[in-house]
Amino acid sequence: MKKNPMTFVRRARLALGGFAVASVLALSAMTPAHATFEAGVQAYLNGQYTQALDIWRRFAVAGDVRSKKILGDVYSGKSLEGARSAATPLEAIPVDNVQALVWYSLAAHHDFSTYQTPSAEEVNARILAEQRLPEIRARMSTSNVAKAEKLVAQTFEAGSAYDLYRLGDMYQKGAGIAKNNTKALQMYTLAQARGVGEASAACL
Repeated sequence: MKKNPMTFVRRARLALGGFAVASVLALSAMTPAHATFEAGVQAYLNGQYTQALDIWRRFAVAGDVRSKKILGDVYSGKSLEGARSAATPLEAIPVDNVQALVWYSLAAHHDFSTYQTPSAEEVNARILAEQRLPEIRARMSTSNVAKAEKLVAQTFEAGSAYDLYRLGDMYQKGAGIAKNNTKALQMYTLAQARGVGEASAACL
């Protein structure tokens, strides 16, 4: 997804499914400036699960596909090999299929168009997230899938003009969210009004 600092707080509120804006702002202040995705992995392996989640959420909201994918992993109940703690990962991070589907969906539809050259790890993260979508959907109720899809749609709607175009494409194809041609046209029209040339052809 294209990075847009003006929508940081809105994306955080929507994508994280109800976390208060104040929590996100506090997270920005508390997370060390040198923190990275890898620092989150190390914190997780050391049993510092809250710190790991804080780091990954920050980077996921900022547009890191690896962080989006790994949040899907931990919320779906997958553990990183080598983790150690008095509390097991599943005790510290309870399975939350709605959050898992949200993060996997955001990772699977991550936009690399603004990258000069995405790394192999970034490309692999998107591929793996897409592959895990059917598995996570299969274990969820229809209502919970709809709840997750709504959060995904809200996240894209709060993004850039090109995010709106991509959301229209998702609605049109039924990819990541339920197929809805009316919604697709609405998103294409909004994207076109904000200068996305590709949306003009899609509106025809």
